[in-house]
Amino acid sequence: MPSFLKTVLSFGVIAGAYVGAKGVLFGLLAATAPSPSELVDAQLSRAPYGAVHQSMRTHFPIEAAQVRLAMIDAVRDGAPNDARRAALAATIRAIHARLADYLRAASDAEIVALIDDRLAMLAPFAEDDATCSAIIMRGMVAISADDPRIPVALLAEAAERLYSTIGRYAMRIGTQYATDADYDALGAALADAGVGAEELTLLQSEDPQATGVCAPFIDVLTVLRDADFDGARRVRAETMVALAEG
Repeated sequence: MPSFLKTVLSFGVIAGAYVGAKGVLFGLLAATAPSPSELVDAQLSRAPYGAVHQSMRTHFPIEAAQVRLAMIDAVRDGAPNDARRAALAATIRAIHARLADYLRAASDAEIVALIDDRLAMLAPFAEDDATCSAIIMRGMVAISADDPRIPVALLAEAAERLYSTIGRYAMRIGTQYATDADYDALGAALADAGVGAEELTLLQSEDPQATGVCAPFIDVLTVLRDADFDGARRVRAETMVALAEG
């Protein structure tokens, strides 16, 4: 169970929502623009992702520029093929991972606030599994930018909270690494809340069109946020690192 839960909590489904590269990658596939830089800039300014990228630029301008250049390279010769998409995703994830790791030094209250942001962003879609699952798997750009349920202001606030929190702990060495015993305790907490192996398995899907991941995703984050077992703080921090990696 410990290794299984660790895989679930660090897999792309958990990590890919909202602030990562996933949504922009999918947006690039459908976008058209006269030049690679215009195409990328259009995607990076597109609501609701624009506020997220702007926050990254404010707090981490070098890394934001690296993301932009990597995306331009990926589409320089036209729409990216599978190999270039995979390479781009790996490059952007590596950039985000360097920043996200600083969250290991954040306080538990700060981590809980960031998890609350994730739950609040999904709340308007919780009763619509298809849409909610699409957001989890592909980011907010998986749905129409005109969808009135998109919490645009919250997305901007959440991005600012994320990157400002990371900025406060930049260059610090965090020590919050979850142990197998911590994951055992989380497994027990999830079981007590009615979240079983079947639901957790859904969260390992690699299919961007997967459905049925909404409720398990929300349930896992809710249980984790509220958990008070010894080591819960470490699992929360490690999960938030994965969420922020993108």
